[in-house]
Amino acid sequence: MKAGGRICLGKDSAYLQMKMAMALILYFFEFKLVSKEIKYRMMMVLAMENGLQVTVQARKIPKLQGANGIL
Repeated sequence: MKAGGRICLGKDSAYLQMKMAMALILYFFEFKLVSKEIKYRMMMVLAMENGLQVTVQARKIPKLQGANGIL
């Protein structure tokens, strides 16, 4: 997306869409670690031995009432 003199014209839009998608995912879902112990493999890049295992649950979000009762 940003290598050299020529950059992607849609880069800023793509980053904004990624941030909005993550904000919505984190708003509607709750993530919890399965195990508190995380083991790493020593490599050039620090990697997790068995990945990062999480459980995902939908959050309980109260319904909003607008001024006219519709929302």
